[in-house]
Amino acid sequence: MSSHIERLMVRSHDERENGWCKTTNALDPNNQKIYRSIKIGNVMNCNGEIIRDHTTYGQIKYILDKYNIEAEELKQIEEKTEHAVELKLQEEKYNMLITSIKSN
Repeated sequence: MSSHIERLMVRSHDERENGWCKTTNALDPNNQKIYRSIKIGNVMNCNGEIIRDHTTYGQIKYILDKYNIEAEELKQIEEKTEHAVELKLQEEKYNMLITSIKSN
């Protein structure tokens, strides 16, 4: 069902020196946790069009369920120039997800 999303997650992880984007919970400086942000979608092209795949959210949810990974945040982004889904995972869960996909 979502193998192309899994391939995209792993390929983008492997192509980047440190994997997907790292962030922290900057609101609490005494309890910093590292998160990974995975964003999959499209931005407006030169013709002013945005390709919208309304199945991406469900496919990512399916992948998380398949590997028993609980997301910190999973949200649909629908803006004037972008249509995407953003997944936020704690560092440990991110590593578990990538390892699980690679070993499958």
